[in-house]
Amino acid sequence: MTGRRVAILGGGMAGLTTAWRLTDPEIIDEIEQVTVYQRGFRLGGKAASSRGVHGRIEEHGLHVWLGYYDNAFRLMRECYEELDREHRRPGAPIRTWREAFEPAPLVGLEDLHDGGWSTWTAQFSPNGHLPGEPLDAVPSVTAVELVHRSVVLVVDFYRSLDWGDDRSGLQRAVRMVAASSLGAALEVATVIEGELRRVLTSSSLPSFFSPIGGALDPVRHPVLELVERIRLTLMPRVAQDDPTRRLWHLLDLVTAQVRGMIRDDLVRQGFGSIDHLEYRDWIRSHGAAPETLDGALVRGLYNLAFSHRGGDPRRTAFPAGLGLFLSTKTFFDYKGSIFWKMQAGMGDVVIAPLYEALLARGVQFEFFHRVDGLHLDDADQAISAVTMGRQVALKDQARGYRPLIDFDGLPCFPDRIDLDQVDAGDEVLDHDLESFWCDWPDAGSVRIEHGRDFDDLVLAIPVGMIPHIAGEMLTSSQRWRSMTQRIETVGTQAFQLWLREDESALGWHEHGATVTSFVDSYDTYSSMSHLLPVESWPEEDRARSIAYFCSSMALEGPDDRNDPGQVSRARQRARQEAIEYLERDVGHYWPGALDADGRFRWDLLAGSSAAAEGEAAIDSQFITANIDPSDRYVQALPGSDSARLRPDDSGFEHLHLAGDWTDCGLNAGCIEAAVLSGIQAANSVLGLHRSDRITGGYLL
Repeated sequence: MTGRRVAILGGGMAGLTTAWRLTDPEIIDEIEQVTVYQRGFRLGGKAASSRGVHGRIEEHGLHVWLGYYDNAFRLMRECYEELDREHRRPGAPIRTWREAFEPAPLVGLEDLHDGGWSTWTAQFSPNGHLPGEPLDAVPSVTAVELVHRSVVLVVDFYRSLDWGDDRSGLQRAVRMVAASSLGAALEVATVIEGELRRVLTSSSLPSFFSPIGGALDPVRHPVLELVERIRLTLMPRVAQDDPTRRLWHLLDLVTAQVRGMIRDDLVRQGFGSIDHLEYRDWIRSHGAAPETLDGALVRGLYNLAFSHRGGDPRRTAFPAGLGLFLSTKTFFDYKGSIFWKMQAGMGDVVIAPLYEALLARGVQFEFFHRVDGLHLDDADQAISAVTMGRQVALKDQARGYRPLIDFDGLPCFPDRIDLDQVDAGDEVLDHDLESFWCDWPDAGSVRIEHGRDFDDLVLAIPVGMIPHIAGEMLTSSQRWRSMTQRIETVGTQAFQLWLREDESALGWHEHGATVTSFVDSYDTYSSMSHLLPVESWPEEDRARSIAYFCSSMALEGPDDRNDPGQVSRARQRARQEAIEYLERDVGHYWPGALDADGRFRWDLLAGSSAAAEGEAAIDSQFITANIDPSDRYVQALPGSDSARLRPDDSGFEHLHLAGDWTDCGLNAGCIEAAVLSGIQAANSVLGLHRSDRITGGYLL
């Protein structure tokens, strides 16, 4: 029997994962051909990056991988093993997945109190695991390990509070708590003893938690009573010093969450049972104080998830159940390190290796193919065809377009089209073929049809593009209309700086830290100087530090292909806010970057010329405004999960879905969600259960 032909629309992380799964050597006989159609000349979607002047890495935004991304890490481990660069490309600066990713355990929050900001960082302890272990070697989380991780987190948190030499205030508070809660402490000790005895005979995580949601009285739970006494004891002192205030906020938040878990019986009902509720509203209903709701811990969750509806920081929303689930995964399920940072651009260490490995597996890539429409059959039940614009003609159609360049031994995506491979003049460089608003004249059109060109179609294009390419499906299906109306996206903005002084000279001593919850314009900052060795700055203008900044971005109105000015106006806003940030706010991180008058020293920017005086020097750096429908971040909002479509349930024959906008078990915008969805889309094509080859306890 001849294998099936699969067409994948979109070469982002979800589409590439689908292609990887479909070309697994174990199932190769079932699939005859996989073809990926990609707009423009780069792969990666929101994970794309390029190399610009001096080989500098230019990203879509800030990307860090969390330590619980087991499925994404497993994909990369398999990819690097298959590439075998240690033997085939021994001179490459990055040959293995461990050289591609390094632990990044230093994470911070910006704490706003009495009108002033203070940086609060924590060094999260490593553990003996590695993310992405082979499926037959994935360790189960036992109750003993859960207790151990809890203790380690408490120690890490305690160290982060920076008590200094004077701890007398804390000691008094501890003595007061001990004196007032001896009975509760004895009850807690009894509970712990019983649980540890249970652990000796059972390592089941649900059984470890079952007394919390069942046998014990949720109103007079001894653990809750103890934490509540500590919280009340510390409350009068919260304004006296930062460490005590932060400790109180943590206790207040934990108390509210545990109380809510017990009262709402989430152990049995599941976190999803409260996803229709807004996270802040839910913890408020269970006793969280106003100070906690606006504190750094809660703001950090919202900022990292770009949870500003319409890009407005005054309109925040996040599902309560997802907030609890992600907090649990982040802090209790990380492997090795809480964060991992890539050791080059994401295009260099993730997308390019996947592209090379997929090429070797026989996957075909059709670049410069812009999807214009998905078409239904006469019964409106199946996908019959896809129409695309061929954006440029290739000089060697048989070979196809090969986008990678070699940069110091590392295959990378460049920042522009290779004119030696396309039948177009220099003027094509003035048109962003990756943009929804591009008005470049097509070199032709393409129509692929079911039965002739493909047997299965995977839609791996972001949900923001659906209204522009799937009109027939929206007309036919109420489910698709509901999805596009209720699944919201938000623009993002980012800028990267290369500076002529190192971080210590600038006044920043938390090297490698990623910090969030700062001012609205650019709320997240990451120290990225570890990338300097893989860039190539000239000695006379050498960069000695790198910094990335990002945040959500408001959209000015609905997409209008007849108004390409939307893009230029958004970029101008991102540029102006970057200038204002550097003039007004960056001194909080870098006091050494300011002159005697407290103004930013624009001459610090590497790559800027002497002629670019003052703020004009910002134009030598990299600024991006991601408002393209394909580039926007997919938000998780209360009550929106029911509108998401599963990768294996598109409602149309021959059509499978892939992307972090699907109902994939981790309904949040992140690399792990894209990988999960891509695996499930491939499983759907293959007729396998959607959870096949997936680990991590996701809600499948």
